Amino acid sequence: MRKESEPAVENYSEESYVGNYGNLYSTDAYFGVGMNTPFAAKVHAATLARRNTMTVVVAPFYKVVDGSLQLPFNHAHVRSCAFSQWYLQQRIANPFFAASVLFTDEASFSREGIFNTHNSHSWATANPHVTRSRAAQDRFLVNVWPGILGDHLIGPYILPDRLTGPRYLIFLEQVLPELLDSAHVTAATRTSMWFQQGGAPAHFSISVRNHLDATCGERWIGHGGPVHWPPRSPDLSCLD
Repeated sequence: MRKESEPAVENYSEESYVGNYGNLYSTDAYFGVGMNTPFAAKVHAATLARRNTMTVVVAPFYKVVDGSLQLPFNHAHVRSCAFSQWYLQQRIANPFFAASVLFTDEASFSREGIFNTHNSHSWATANPHVTRSRAAQDRFLVNVWPGILGDHLIGPYILPDRLTGPRYLIFLEQVLPELLDSAHVTAATRTSMWFQQGGAPAHFSISVRNHLDATCGERWIGHGGPVHWPPRSPDLSCLD
């Protein structure tokens, strides 16, 4: 029976620890290089030496990596690499390919904004018991859509704060052509133009994808499109 003064940890040997959960420092499949450095070995040894005096949370980590002994979000890394390779091939075939892609994005701005406490100080000899308003009862949200095509800035345009598939389809069918006209994008440019969008739920609507298939054919990039846009890839879009 464990005494109350003893830590609530599981007793295990080094062999069972490594055998059950694998070598946590072997990430060759992810990076292509080993992590079995002297520093990693020192950390590993120190962790095992303290196994009776610390709480080792093993199960949550194993659950995050989903048993593959890979780093989290490995699928995003693979998709980003695949898209980057495809993009490089397009640039090799056409050095001006980037100028033919309409990159789009959306950003939301609320009334609350971002409050930085480091920029707001109250100085007094005695405690002034200062109160500050952090939020208001009446709230609003502005959803802004911008686009970049070569050296043309398309928009910006204010979308509905709660964007749905039907609302986004109306934007693509009725508003986007007017924005392209306002930016003086010629018909010849539109014929060879690629359209890129992110992976928002409204973008994945069946009606939206059918519309893009009908108007752009194979020349659109996005979730569920002919060319898949990788998630969590802000470095691949000029708008980010």
